[in-house]
Amino acid sequence: APVSKTGGWGFESLLPCSQRCCSGTQIADEERPAVNRQTKRLMAKQGADKPRAPERRPAAPQKEGSRERIGPSQYLTEVRSELKKVAWPTRREVINSSLVVLIAVVVMTTLIFGFDYLSGKFVLFLFD
Repeated sequence: APVSKTGGWGFESLLPCSQRCCSGTQIADEERPAVNRQTKRLMAKQGADKPRAPERRPAAPQKEGSRERIGPSQYLTEVRSELKKVAWPTRREVINSSLVVLIAVVVMTTLIFGFDYLSGKFVLFLFD
């Protein structure tokens, strides 16, 4: 038995789509591509070979304005408790990351300045 959810079929749909021609009418059954035996069995097993009524979802309850408001002290208490859960970087990690960013900024600034300077000199050379 295949391990993947697609059953080894890849991502293509196994269900036949109703094909419509330019005028909006359905194409006759004899003009549709043939479905192999294995696909027909799978469709029968899934119940896809029979039309079914569209699913109706129950209406979501309206909860506008039903949220309980909390005060500033409760909010700050919750914020403090959430901040205690954060895995903060060590001082050494912050310094190392800052140095990497600083070096990258200096290198990129130098490269952009160099390309700009050289392209400016090249353009002036062409027109002089």
